[in-house]
Amino acid sequence: MNRFLLIIICFSCYSSFASGIGGLYTEVLKQDILNEEVSSFEECIQPASVRPTAMLITVLMGPFGGHRIYLGTSEKVPIFYVLTLGGGLGILPLIDLICISFTKDLSRYYGNNKIFMWAP
Repeated sequence: MNRFLLIIICFSCYSSFASGIGGLYTEVLKQDILNEEVSSFEECIQPASVRPTAMLITVLMGPFGGHRIYLGTSEKVPIFYVLTLGGGLGILPLIDLICISFTKDLSRYYGNNKIFMWAP
C-alpha cells in the first residue's frame, strides 16, 4: 500500500511540475505575442521542428502527457493521462503519436485543451 501511495505522490508531483513548465513556456510565447515581436502563437513554433520533437516526446513521455504539455495544453490533460495509467493504458499516446505523425497541419493541436486532441 505504501508503494502505491508513493507512486501516486510522485506522479502528481511530476504532472504539477511538468504542467508548470509547459504553462511557463506558453506564457513566455504569449508575452512575445503581446510585445508584437511575433504575430501569432503558431509563428513562434517552427513547423519543421515541432513534428519530430513532439513525436519523440510522445514516445518517451506519452503516458504522462508530455507531448501535450509541449503543444501547449492545459494542466488537466496531463493529470488525466497520469490518472488513467497513460491515457487508457497507453492507448491515447499511441493514437496521439499516429495523429502527430500523419497530420499535415499540426496547428490545430497547439493549445488544444480537449482530452482527445484529435476529436472534432
